[in-house]
Amino acid sequence: MRITFTLFVALLTSCTLPDTDSTAINETTSITQESVDASELPDKWEVIQFKNEWGEPTTQGFQSPWVSPVRPMSFPWQDVQGKIIASCHEDDPLVRLFFDSEPLLRGGKLLGEGRAESYTLSARVDGRDVEYRVIHAAYDRPNDLVFLRDSHTKFLRDISGGSEVAFLLPWYNEGNVRFDWPLAGFSEARESACGEQ
Repeated sequence: MRITFTLFVALLTSCTLPDTDSTAINETTSITQESVDASELPDKWEVIQFKNEWGEPTTQGFQSPWVSPVRPMSFPWQDVQGKIIASCHEDDPLVRLFFDSEPLLRGGKLLGEGRAESYTLSARVDGRDVEYRVIHAAYDRPNDLVFLRDSHTKFLRDISGGSEVAFLLPWYNEGNVRFDWPLAGFSEARESACGEQ
């Protein structure tokens, strides 16, 4: 016991604390504030270009602005943001909810050998309740909730001409977490990216 205590005191006295002068703290704060300046983020839907693994353009699409949950979440999801991304691919217009970190949802149904889960998400488009089926394949697309074929067409049809879409996500240890996406510019971005719809 005496040896352990002596060793602990020796380690404690040999440790040095980092310099915390106010200049270093202020520089770090200003860098952080600049990197998350919300005024630089788009506030409406925009056209995007998809690229293959070689960096070559493949197809166009459109995406919503980034949004945060209506109610802030606790650590480690306190800064999570999400957006809706859609492709103009003629055979399969892929629609997905994309997050800047992997969503940890509960209550999904395991698919195949447990490498993916399916969820039925509650949503509201301009006050009208709807549901959409999505898949979360953490091994392949950890930050995506991909709409199933029958749901993505319905989703695009439902939000055309709308003003807002809200999703309730069954987030682990957070309950139902609500994300609200504005639909300003949706129709224009879709038409510009994909042509007549």
